[in-house]
Amino acid sequence: GRRDADDDDDFTIAVTNQTRHDRSKWAQLYKHSINDTFVHEEYDTTIATQRHNALKKKETSCALLICGYTRMVKEAKLFAKKRECAVRIQARIRGTIPSHLPPSFVLSTRHDLSGKLARNAFNEMQRLRIRPYTVELLRLRGLGVEGDSVPPCGEGEDGETRLPNGFLCNPYIVLNIVEDHDDDAQRFCFESEIQRGSDDVEWNEEIFVPGVNGNVLMCFTVLSKNGPNNFFLGQGAVRLNGTEIWRYGANLELKLKAELEIIPKIGHHQLMRIQDIGSLDKELTLSIRIRHFSEIGSYCGYMQSINTIDSVKGNSRWCVLADGTFRIYRHYGLTLAFETLKMVHASEVQLLQGLNHHRKTQTKKPTVLFIQHEQRAYLLTAESNKTNAVWVKKLQTAMKHKY
Repeated sequence: GRRDADDDDDFTIAVTNQTRHDRSKWAQLYKHSINDTFVHEEYDTTIATQRHNALKKKETSCALLICGYTRMVKEAKLFAKKRECAVRIQARIRGTIPSHLPPSFVLSTRHDLSGKLARNAFNEMQRLRIRPYTVELLRLRGLGVEGDSVPPCGEGEDGETRLPNGFLCNPYIVLNIVEDHDDDAQRFCFESEIQRGSDDVEWNEEIFVPGVNGNVLMCFTVLSKNGPNNFFLGQGAVRLNGTEIWRYGANLELKLKAELEIIPKIGHHQLMRIQDIGSLDKELTLSIRIRHFSEIGSYCGYMQSINTIDSVKGNSRWCVLADGTFRIYRHYGLTLAFETLKMVHASEVQLLQGLNHHRKTQTKKPTVLFIQHEQRAYLLTAESNKTNAVWVKKLQTAMKHKY
């Protein structure tokens, strides 16, 4: 019995300072564990809030994007409708579609109108291309009309036509080509042969124009050559813009005016000295013919004339092909070609492979146009291989065609 009582006393923990200290440690650990739980819960709450805000921000951005796309689509549809209305208005103004027709008919003809506008745009692009022409000066009528009431101008005792100032009438024509809306921008200037004055002056002279676009103004100034003097007889103009002359040519009876509107430039772009403007009171008529060339047998543009295939740089030349004749000018604006080749006499025209001097920037080797004409060879190259191919095709066609 005594031993059992001692064993029970061994399991009793005495309250001492050490046990109190241990209990306080456990209490502190318990409090720290509770605080850590609160920290974790707060952290989880913060993370959840941030995720919610991020998701909401993404949803807002997506909604704004959808709204912007919807607005853009609406604006595009509105723009298409406005453009369609503009086409209808233009068509009604031009008289293409009567205004009393129903909208369904207008919509059905919208494709036709688009095709017409596209054709007009294509024609305008074709009009801007530079093409060669031939202007034929046929005759001038009205200088010496019999029974005229103006005695100073008529036939003298020697049977020759005289001007009001007493000088003999030796008419010739100055043809200068300028831009349509810029008289100072002269492209070419030609002078015809001098004839003897009579009631019906015949020239039958052809002037080759080495290339102009379809918007130029051809001005014909009729003068009388008497030594250093150029006496004014009349002037007329043909405006290619707004006409189909650039495509089909024309035979014209040009009424000459007594006023000098456009002064020709000769030499180094110096204005021509003209005397007695407006002194001749006669109705003069100039007969001319403007002839165009077909697309198959005509072409013009700048090319580089080189000495060898390995040449890096050559001389820039203005080249024109028309009616089987290949003309080479020193530059654009000159009326006299320094090389004229009849392609019928050419024995060989082909493309040669040139040397690529810019291997880092060019993948294809440049081509060179080779022409063997009688006893001389020519090496020419354009700005691209495609243009060289066009030149070769047209020159080979000119060799086979008999003009």
